[in-house]
Amino acid sequence: MKKIIIIMLSILIILAGGCTPKATETSPSPSITGEQVSVPIILSDLPSSGPEAPDDIVHTPGADTYRANVNEQGVPDRWPEVETVETRLTSGPEAIFVRYRADVVTKTGETRNNLLNVRKEDGRFENADLEVIKLFTIGAPKSVWFEQRPAGGLPGTIAAVLVIEIPANIESGQYSFLIGFEFEGKDYGTLPCTIEVTG
Repeated sequence: MKKIIIIMLSILIILAGGCTPKATETSPSPSITGEQVSVPIILSDLPSSGPEAPDDIVHTPGADTYRANVNEQGVPDRWPEVETVETRLTSGPEAIFVRYRADVVTKTGETRNNLLNVRKEDGRFENADLEVIKLFTIGAPKSVWFEQRPAGGLPGTIAAVLVIEIPANIESGQYSFLIGFEFEGKDYGTLPCTIEVTG
């Protein structure tokens, strides 16, 4: 009887483990076409612009993060956490993982930040210089301005901020595009991103 119970419990554990979704998966980019546009690199820090926003980039002892994701003990959170996803780009020993915002909600005339944290599947990055990362967009609205800014990541990782400037005259709606990613001159593919512009 004990053997049957142990076997049944083992099967349940295996089945439960098999149903757990993976936190990181390689996901194919949606079919988005359009012009490939290089994102200019601005090596200065992000400027302070107006009142505090949940996706302002703040420096913490561990790494840069979004203001809304920094919690102070005993102080109520002002905003919900900025949600991110992690996606694998390429496979094999050169595989890298990028954590970023796949969905950005904004009003017209605002500036949003998309923090891209990059890690290797195997080992660490020896060169964490921002200029080894080059971003580009595919299919983004022509009126939206993008620029790449430096950020601080965990040791052995690389981080960059994709600044997204939304014009005041853009129509409300959803805009899907791709964030292209090059590292040390190699094209690692694209990351799907959607900007939802509200009034």
